[in-house]
Amino acid sequence: MTESLLPLTNLLIAVVALLDSMPAYIRALLAGLVLAAILSYFERRVCEDEIQFCQSFRKACLSALLIVPLIVAVMPGSRMAVFVENLPVRNTDFTWLWMGLGMIWLAGCSAALIALLRAYLMLAATLRDSDTLGEREKILMRLPHWCSRLGLKKPYTLRLLSSSLPRSLPFTRGIGYPAHALHWPDSVQDILLIRELCHHKRHNSAWHLLASIVACCYWPVTWLPRMHSRLLASLQITTDSLAESCYGDRMSYGRGLRQLEARMSAPAASARSATGDSLAMSRLARVRATLFHYRSDLRRLMSPHTDMTLDFSDLFERRDNREHHINAEPYDKVFWFIGQAVIVAMLITGPTLKQLPADVEEQYFLPFEFVWMENFHRNQERVERNLPPLEPVVPAEQ
Repeated sequence: MTESLLPLTNLLIAVVALLDSMPAYIRALLAGLVLAAILSYFERRVCEDEIQFCQSFRKACLSALLIVPLIVAVMPGSRMAVFVENLPVRNTDFTWLWMGLGMIWLAGCSAALIALLRAYLMLAATLRDSDTLGEREKILMRLPHWCSRLGLKKPYTLRLLSSSLPRSLPFTRGIGYPAHALHWPDSVQDILLIRELCHHKRHNSAWHLLASIVACCYWPVTWLPRMHSRLLASLQITTDSLAESCYGDRMSYGRGLRQLEARMSAPAASARSATGDSLAMSRLARVRATLFHYRSDLRRLMSPHTDMTLDFSDLFERRDNREHHINAEPYDKVFWFIGQAVIVAMLITGPTLKQLPADVEEQYFLPFEFVWMENFHRNQERVERNLPPLEPVVPAEQ
């Protein structure tokens, strides 16, 4: 039995030795890629009707994809030790390969992060240079009322923008409000304002920024931008439910949404071009289509959007099927799925070789009969014989 497992053991030791030859940043990248592959497998099988589970799972994915590689890189003491009698000589043949991969990843990550930073700096400059609403504007007078309804105690400021969507920076109290919306009916203005306040209430803009940062760090993995889009779609659904309950009138809120759809000129989300029947396409055509979509995803990553676009068709379809939504507490399921992914990723990328100490065999590998007899059938005479001698008693002075 031992001889049959010897090739597998040698293979395991060789793989762990290869991991030990990698720099810390390459091992962290490998851990992130393995974790992303496992999470993408789970995320594609998530039922979209489980609204709370979808959001919680995708938010936990973003957190895990940042935390696990950091632990692997900066905490080498947390790695699982595999003890061997003799440590193999560390292979340095792949040093230039690791440096090249690190430079490629760093170049792509830097370009994506710079594009994201530029987009948010442009948004900050737009909000800073925009005009504030006059004190006599009706919507500004209704703003404290809706903030109070949502439990937002700190004051918010409204600024006029030329865009068709309200925009705001994460962790700020300023809201960029469309200037042409001031000529709309009061109910439509309120719905647009309430939805933006609900985004602030749920910190959706912060999650939008975090998802964008994670997508930049994992720029070769184009599953993350698609998961990001699905997360934003589910956030719009829960925001809609909160806004409807804040508005207080379901039928009037639905009519206001229809009017809002007719007045807003937000571009519809571009659907992917059809690639035809995969069975009818040649293998070369499928490869070309895959490369085309991959290049398109990378281009979208380098041109980030700071606003949370609203797809009215998807929103109204979800609203019509709200009776099928499942709002059960999802945290045990999220912990189970994320925990499995993290454990598997750490098992694959976390082991390290250590030399077996010389005293381990004497201390822990004693015959079982001897250990059993020593612990459960002690020889009292031998114990007393091995005790240290008693110190003489010095009589006290009279």
